[in-house]
Amino acid sequence: MKRGRIITGAAFLGVAGSVAVLVNSCSTTRDGTKSTTQWGPVSNGAQTRNIYPAFKYISEHVHILKFDLDYEADDARITDSFRGEWYDLATRRQNDSFYAIGAPETALTKANETQTCFQGANTVRLERKFMDWLYHYDEPSSSGFNNFNAHAVFATVSFWFPQRHLPGRGVGESVQARRAG
Repeated sequence: MKRGRIITGAAFLGVAGSVAVLVNSCSTTRDGTKSTTQWGPVSNGAQTRNIYPAFKYISEHVHILKFDLDYEADDARITDSFRGEWYDLATRRQNDSFYAIGAPETALTKANETQTCFQGANTVRLERKFMDWLYHYDEPSSSGFNNFNAHAVFATVSFWFPQRHLPGRGVGESVQARRAG
C-alpha cells in the first residue's frame, strides 16, 4: 500500500499588517492492494473449505484547501475563512464464488465501490469600533455557507470461466446512491 501526502502553504502580509492572506493546501493519497478477511470456497470432492484468498484494491484521494483573509482599515475589520474538502474513494474486491479442484470452470465475484464527496464551509465576520465604549461585530447567516455533496456507486459482477483464466460471460447489477445537501 503506497501512501503519499503533500502540504503547501502561502502567506501574504500587507502594508502595516492591514491585510493578511493565508492559503493552505493538503493532499493525501493511498493506493494499492490489500488482503481481505473473506475466503472463497474450494471443493475437493465432497469436502468444501473456505481457503481461496481474496483481495481488494484501494484508491483514496483527499484534498483540503483552506483560505483565510483578514483585512483592517481605520476602525473596521473583515475576516473571511473558507475550508473545502474533496474526497474520492474507489475500491475493487475480487472474491472466489466457486472453485473445485480439477473442475473445468470456476466462478469469481468482483465488486466495485466508488464514493466522492465535497464538503465546504465559509464564514465572514465584520467588526467595527464606533467609539471607545461602543464596539459592534456581525456574523450574518447569509454571509457564510456550509455545503455537503456526496455520490456513491456499488456494482457487482459474477463470472464463470475456464480455469485457464480466460474471460467469460458475466452477469452483474449496479446500485447508485446520491445525496446533495
